[in-house]
Amino acid sequence: MVQGSKQVGPSRVGAFDRDPAARKASYEAMQKSERDRRSASQQQQQQQQKQYGAWGPVFKDKQHFAQMHFC
Repeated sequence: MVQGSKQVGPSRVGAFDRDPAARKASYEAMQKSERDRRSASQQQQQQQQKQYGAWGPVFKDKQHFAQMHFC
C-alpha cells in the first residue's frame, strides 16, 4: 500500500538551471577547499612527526616508552 511518494534529500532541480560558468565556479571552489583541507592535514601530520622524531606519536620518547612498559 503506497499512499504517496517520499522525497529523500534536497531537491536538485535548481542545480541544472544554473549557467555553466556558475557551475564551473562552484566546482572549482569545492576543489580548492578540498585541496586546502588536504594540505592542512598533511602539514599537521608532518609537524607531529617532527615533534616526536623516530619514536613516533605512540612511544613519544625513551622516558615515556619506559613508563608504558614498567608494570
